[in-house]
Amino acid sequence: MNNIDPEIFKRLDALAAKLGVTAERLWAVLVKQAGVELFVVLLSSLLLGAMAVVCFRLTGWFMRKAEDRGDGYGIAAVLSGIACLILVIVTIAFLCEAPTLVMNPEYWALREILKVAGR
Repeated sequence: MNNIDPEIFKRLDALAAKLGVTAERLWAVLVKQAGVELFVVLLSSLLLGAMAVVCFRLTGWFMRKAEDRGDGYGIAAVLSGIACLILVIVTIAFLCEAPTLVMNPEYWALREILKVAGR
């Protein structure tokens, strides 16, 4: 905490004053928001993961059809496979923030303040 620019605390105090609350209250709200953000991250990841599973099954279906008929199903299988890979990558990217939100919500709140203060 000693390496943090005092300007950040001034901005936090100014923001708290604009909102009509104390800086401590604003900090508590930011830390509590980490739990809300965790819920959003987990729900989004769950939905993206479900979409990836559906896409994976669809890719398999396209591949079976391509073996039987041809008719452009091979291209559909490749495109579906690429979409599946993208969904998996995005799901993993979403989940990368979850450990910080669970184990250290104060760090997440500080990082959010630093993002705003950096503008």
